[in-house]
Amino acid sequence: MVVQTTRLETILKMLLQQKTGSLEPPAKTFDNRVENLAYHLSNEGVVVLVGELHPTQRSEWSMHLQLLMHTYTELYYLLNNGLYNSTDTPVAYLADQKYPIVVVFEAKTLIVVRVLTDLIIPYIALRQSDNMASRAELRGIIDTILEELGASHIDLAKKQYIRNTGIQCLQTLLQSDLKQASLTNFSQAFLIDTGLTQTQVSETKRPSTIPGLDSQKAATRQMPVASPKNIIPLPPLPQRRKDNDDDNTAGGLIARFLNRG
Repeated sequence: MVVQTTRLETILKMLLQQKTGSLEPPAKTFDNRVENLAYHLSNEGVVVLVGELHPTQRSEWSMHLQLLMHTYTELYYLLNNGLYNSTDTPVAYLADQKYPIVVVFEAKTLIVVRVLTDLIIPYIALRQSDNMASRAELRGIIDTILEELGASHIDLAKKQYIRNTGIQCLQTLLQSDLKQASLTNFSQAFLIDTGLTQTQVSETKRPSTIPGLDSQKAATRQMPVASPKNIIPLPPLPQRRKDNDDDNTAGGLIARFLNRG
């Protein structure tokens, strides 16, 4: 996936300025500027998603984008409400009108936001390309998240519901035709807990740089960040099928999404 690095930096800096009043992060936590900006934005409750569709599917980008954001919203609700009884409603909007698609997802519970940026998004970007994630591996990912979020206080039935629904959300993201790139990498703690190797993580799909761009000119370009007209409507969550209903293909998930009632 090729995304202009200067475009991403401009979007990230403008978002950071909206949140902190500064165009630069408070510290250089990572050498890569985009990763450093994305990391510090996650501490402000902001997640930036990058996605790409095959050219033959771009006329249907709205459907694929809504399914993607709906699934991330469901995951956020599942963890935030299930563990902390919070009713925080996240908001998602397009960063600009360019392609590949860049979406901004904002929420208030920072520990859940960090789970998205430090584990879920890098994992999806890594595993979407090989389509080899087993249910056991997905269960391990969800169990790692629950441990990180301190889920020991919830009862077994609730934990099982969060685990099963979380696995379905991950399957939906993995099977999506909207292929993701991650601006952040796995945190070291998640890397150890999930058993993924450093070699696997180094293969995480990241946006490529287009060389030879005038960075100063790109940085001053006006971008409609956080414009109300770019808000992505997030529809009511559809009813999940029972565990014994095995139509979990991408086509089946999209069909259920479009025919929700």
